[in-house]
Amino acid sequence: MNREIINPWKWQDQFGFVQANNVTEASRTLYCSGQASMAADGNPLHAGDMAAQIELTLDNLETVLAQADMELKDIVRLNYYTTDPSSFMQSI
Repeated sequence: MNREIINPWKWQDQFGFVQANNVTEASRTLYCSGQASMAADGNPLHAGDMAAQIELTLDNLETVLAQADMELKDIVRLNYYTTDPSSFMQSI
């Protein structure tokens, strides 16, 4: 798979945001379900600690990707959903 990042401006760089991905020669696609701050037994963790929730959520995503022999660098699109945008922005 070849991935070319398209960023015609520079403002998004400070946020790690990518305007577009041009993906060619992809041989497979993995669609992941939503991840959350959940322990391996399905219990939610880190209530009230947004930074810890984000960290565990990304760890969980990495676990799913590893099972598919992929890594975070293979992600083309990632959506975030939060009920507390101000805490979210302070945590990233």
